[in-house]
Amino acid sequence: AYAEDGGDGESFILTPNYVEGASNIEGRHRYRDYGPDIVSELQAGRVRVQPDIANDARLSGAEKHALAAAQVGASLNVPLLKHGRL
Repeated sequence: AYAEDGGDGESFILTPNYVEGASNIEGRHRYRDYGPDIVSELQAGRVRVQPDIANDARLSGAEKHALAAAQVGASLNVPLLKHGRL
């Protein structure tokens, strides 16, 4: 999937994506559902790898539950910065 920053510092927008056998989660989502430090990591230009959401110690139980409900089992976020902004 490809996402763009929502411009409010709190959300991102997933564009149409390939979802064979999974729910389409296209639309606006909150960064905080992916962990408390994801925005600062992406803004710093760091790649965020979450190979096993269910066992990621950085995530709270509520965050793991929200991602499981969206059928997200792993996540790779590669930030694109332009003039220092996502």
